[in-house]
Amino acid sequence: MTFINHTFIFIKNYMKQLQRKLFILPLFLLFPLIVIGGVAFLLVTFFSSTTESTIHLGVVNEDGSKETNIIVEVLEGTEQFGSFIEVESLERKQAEQKVYADEMSAYIVLPAGFTDDLYRGSSVQMDIFGNPQKEVDSQVVYQLVNSFMRHIRTSQANILLVNEYGKELPITDEERSDLVFDEFIKTFINIASKDKIVTEHTVENKSTSSPVQFFIISLFYITVTIWLFIFYHLLYEEDEQRMVDRMALYGVTNLQRMTSRIIVTYTFTMVWAVGMAYVLLRMFSFDIIGENIGRLAILLCLYSFVYLMVLAFLELVIKSSSIRLLTHVIFTGLFILLSGAVVPAIYFPLYIQDLIAYIPSYEALFWSQEIMLNGRFFAEYKVLIISTISMVLIVILTSLWKERVR
Repeated sequence: MTFINHTFIFIKNYMKQLQRKLFILPLFLLFPLIVIGGVAFLLVTFFSSTTESTIHLGVVNEDGSKETNIIVEVLEGTEQFGSFIEVESLERKQAEQKVYADEMSAYIVLPAGFTDDLYRGSSVQMDIFGNPQKEVDSQVVYQLVNSFMRHIRTSQANILLVNEYGKELPITDEERSDLVFDEFIKTFINIASKDKIVTEHTVENKSTSSPVQFFIISLFYITVTIWLFIFYHLLYEEDEQRMVDRMALYGVTNLQRMTSRIIVTYTFTMVWAVGMAYVLLRMFSFDIIGENIGRLAILLCLYSFVYLMVLAFLELVIKSSSIRLLTHVIFTGLFILLSGAVVPAIYFPLYIQDLIAYIPSYEALFWSQEIMLNGRFFAEYKVLIISTISMVLIVILTSLWKERVR
C-alpha cells in the first residue's frame, strides 16, 4: 500500500512538471515528426524506383557433335533457368568480347571431346568463365551449371548401361551407336524437362512494393520511440545524495519514482500516439477492421513498455548521467535500426536476419506491417510478452539489489 501511495504522489508531481513545460511540449512533439517525415519522403522516393536485372549467359560449343548441339538447344529453349536468365549460343571470341564489354554475366564452354568422354564413361564437365564485374551473377551461373551437369551425368549413367547391353546384342556398331544416341536424347530431354533447376519464389520487399505505406508505419514507430525517449528524460531529475537519503528515511525507493515516471511517460505518449495513428489512418486510407486495430494496439503497447523498461534498467546500472544519456541514445538508435524501420530487414546480412527475429522492435514492426499491408488476422506476441516479463523482473530485482547495497 505504501508503494502505491508513494507512486501516486510522484505521478502527480510529474504531471505538474509537465504542465509547467506545456508551452514547449508542441515543439518536442512536432519536431521529430517533421524531421522523420522528411527523411521518410526521401526514402520513399528512393525505393519507389525499382529495376529488374537479367543474367546474360553465353554457351560456346567447341565439340560440335550432335549431342552437344542438342544440349545447346535445350539450354537456349529451356524454361528451367526461370525468367531471369537469358541463354545465347555464340563463338568463344564473341563471348570473350561481350564479357569484357560487361554485356554478359558469364559464358560456359562445351570443350572438344565432350561427347567422347560422355560415351567412354569419363567425367564430363563444362568450363565456366565469369565476369569479374558481376561476381554475384557469375556465382549464380556456377551453381546453376553444376545443377545442369547433374542431369547430364544421370543421362551418362543410363547410356553407358545401354551401351554395355548393346555389345551383347547381335547388332552392328553403327546400330549400337544409334541406339545409344537415341537413349541419350530420350533420357536427357526427359530429365532436363522434368523439373526446374531454379524454383522461382517471389520475396516481397515491402519497401518497394508498398513504399508509402511501409514508411508511414515506420515513421509512426520511430516517432513514438522518440517521444518515449524525450518524455522519459524530460521528467528525469538528478537529486542530491542528501535528498535521496532523506527520502529513503520515509520509505521512498528509486523503484517507486521510476515506476511513476514510466507510467506518466507511457500514458502521455500513448495518448499522442493514438491521435497520430488516427490522423495517419484517415490521410492514407489504410483498410483495417476493428479486430486488427486491437492487435496493432497490443503490439504498440508491448513495444513501448519493453523500450521503457530497458531505459529504466540502464538508468539503474549506470551512475554517471552523461554516460547514461549517451547509452540511452545508442540503445534507441539500435532499437530503431534493427527494427527494420530505417533500413528494411531484407537488406541486412543473412546472419543478422536470423537474429533480429528475437528483437522486440523488429517483431512489433513486422507484425504491424503484416496486418496493415498484407491484411493478416493474426499477430505473434510471444517475443514481446517474454521480453516484457523478463525486463520487468530484471528492473525490479536490480532496483531491490541496489537499494540493499545502498
